Amino acid sequence: MSKLVINAPKGLLRLVILDISSKNPISGTEVIRYIENQTNNKWKPSPGSVYLIIKNLLKHEYLVEIYSPESNHKKYASTSKGKSLMILEKEKLEESLTKNLYSIKIMANLLDMNDIELMNMIKSNLEDSAVK
Repeated sequence: MSKLVINAPKGLLRLVILDISSKNPISGTEVIRYIENQTNNKWKPSPGSVYLIIKNLLKHEYLVEIYSPESNHKKYASTSKGKSLMILEKEKLEESLTKNLYSIKIMANLLDMNDIELMNMIKSNLEDSAVK
């Protein structure tokens, strides 16, 4: 069996960066590690993708750069403008998730899976990523 790799929907990386930076300042490397941990290493965004999005969020004042002289690293924190954007984006995300659930249900039906089998598959896969 080939290794499963997540094909993240457009805009998801941006939302992850906004969300985690609203909780604590975070570096680009920490963003990548966070996503790897959350997905059991099935999604590893490239540094180029992460830093391109961070640069764009900085430009639009959704993030602010914080430089730590003792660690010699840059971290990024969400601004109030970024937090407001995230609230709006979460509403859209919920709608998207609901739509995708119906697509998943159709895919499961095509695979002759009943609801219990589908739920067990989802649970099993999510437990794999929660182990880390």
